[in-house]
Amino acid sequence: MTPTPAPQGTGADVHVPAAPSDAGADSDYLAAVISHIRVQMLAGAVSIDSTAKAMGTSVRTLQRVLRRDGGVSFRELSSAARLRLAEDLLRDSSASITQIAMDFGYSTPANFSRAFRKIHGVAPLQYRQDALTARVSP
Repeated sequence: MTPTPAPQGTGADVHVPAAPSDAGADSDYLAAVISHIRVQMLAGAVSIDSTAKAMGTSVRTLQRVLRRDGGVSFRELSSAARLRLAEDLLRDSSASITQIAMDFGYSTPANFSRAFRKIHGVAPLQYRQDALTARVSP
């Protein structure tokens, strides 16, 4: 599998493989898509067009590969990546939940809390408290 460099100006050395041609490459390809989504989030905007270009494919092919190999849409994948970054901030920073919600593009903290609770089963504040307790426990 030949790696393709990430687009210039992202500030990260992310290399993404070409579209998978066998089952063993599927998880590598999905991981590369997720990695590129995370780079875009940190840069401020996520775009399926940019991701497809970085992956060396068309938007439609990217959509097909994600659905076939990962069983997800680009929107679902980017939402999951966004919540994962938010999870990291809740666990490792003192940023307010409102600030985290706004930083990740949620229109209100309530929308962020609802999305977070759906994935994690607890509200962001409870997740943060549980993470702090786990860190302090022997």
